[in-house]
Amino acid sequence: QHVVRDLGWTSFSFDPLYNSSIVIYGISIAALWQGTGLIMCLMLAGLRGIDEDIWKAARVDGIPMWKTYLFIVIPMMRPV
Repeated sequence: QHVVRDLGWTSFSFDPLYNSSIVIYGISIAALWQGTGLIMCLMLAGLRGIDEDIWKAARVDGIPMWKTYLFIVIPMMRPV
């Protein structure tokens, strides 16, 4: 908010937690920001749990990367 005002928009105000008409958006953004880190850690752990031989076999078989993820990686990450 301070940076935007320094750029010349002196009447700019961004207070999502004080404006009752947009407070739900501010809370939603905060909740999304909080949950994103946990989801990324779980996804990374799931990806690291896939054996390297499976990746190599997919490359040897000539499977495109998008099909590898769609038909091999995502089903293997289902328990995560």
